[in-house]
Amino acid sequence: MPHRNVRILIVEDNPEVSGLLTLFIEKYGYHLCGVAESGEDALKLIRETTPNLVFIDIVLKGQINGISLARHINRHEKIPFIYITAHTDAQTIEDVIHTRPSAFILKPFVGEEMKVAVEIAMRSRG
Repeated sequence: MPHRNVRILIVEDNPEVSGLLTLFIEKYGYHLCGVAESGEDALKLIRETTPNLVFIDIVLKGQINGISLARHINRHEKIPFIYITAHTDAQTIEDVIHTRPSAFILKPFVGEEMKVAVEIAMRSRG
């Protein structure tokens, strides 16, 4: 049974991808808290909107990339997050593993895998 009251923040600097994620969120009845194009904007929106799930791209505009953002979330926010990325090189995967994401979804993605990832993330962390 879907968690319809899930508030999701998108952290993605590609408008096409964030648009697709927004459509996914609307289709499955989740609530969009906002869209951030940089890690800096994401930190501000996390404080302002208190999401209970974050979609994070790894490569972002600004000084804070997705992995650094995930480390901050783990230390200070305790919010589950899902990486959405096209990067699968060995170093990136090693860095990702240490941040303990709820899921790792490769671009391009489909709605059903997104839905399953959200449900697992929400159930695994409370």
